[in-house]
Amino acid sequence: MIGAGKPKSRSCPVVLDETVAASFAGLIGGGLGAKAVQRGRSPFAGRLEEEVASEAFALHDDGRDPEGPASAPFDAEGVPRRRTALIEGGRLRSYLFDTYTANREGATSTGSASRSGYRSLPSVSPSNLVVAPGSLSLEGLLAAAGEGVYVTDVAGLHSGVNPVTGVFSVGASGRIIRDGALAEPVREFTIAGELVSMLGAVKAAGAEARWVPFGGSVSTPPLLIAEMAISGS
Repeated sequence: MIGAGKPKSRSCPVVLDETVAASFAGLIGGGLGAKAVQRGRSPFAGRLEEEVASEAFALHDDGRDPEGPASAPFDAEGVPRRRTALIEGGRLRSYLFDTYTANREGATSTGSASRSGYRSLPSVSPSNLVVAPGSLSLEGLLAAAGEGVYVTDVAGLHSGVNPVTGVFSVGASGRIIRDGALAEPVREFTIAGELVSMLGAVKAAGAEARWVPFGGSVSTPPLLIAEMAISGS
């Protein structure tokens, strides 16, 4: 972004575009895999049926979605794929299981086994993660934000997130939101927070979603976060 500066350091509303929202959704989906949960390496461990998000955020995994790029009749263990509600009504409804992790706790496989090749063992992985769209256009999300930042790119998301606590701090770039509309470009700033707290701060989801590849695939609209820490100038 030629001529882009740094935003002022503050806590403010943030709109994540579809690509950035998909990156976060992919991380969340990984943290909902039973293997990570059973090892205690997930901020969602031990939180089944607890409130983990606002009601504006809903997430499911659907390995048979007709539009999903990662759809298939069966998973890597031959278990039929299915739709699994993960976060609904603000509460954590289920984890993702393969046969091994399901047997460890007397659960049923969600058809979520995958493998990178025929020589590798199956492991738990999301297929088609879907963040439920809302009713606002992008312009509506920006208007609802009022003053804040529109984030269009993040760097180092994997290395910038603690897989146990969900605490993150990552580099970002995007545009200033001023008077409810996009203004000048900004770059070389960080956004920071904690995944569960961020989900609780989701104020609205956009109406238009698109598929983004991310260790499977993610369909998500842009998301309005009521408040997020920005570190710039």
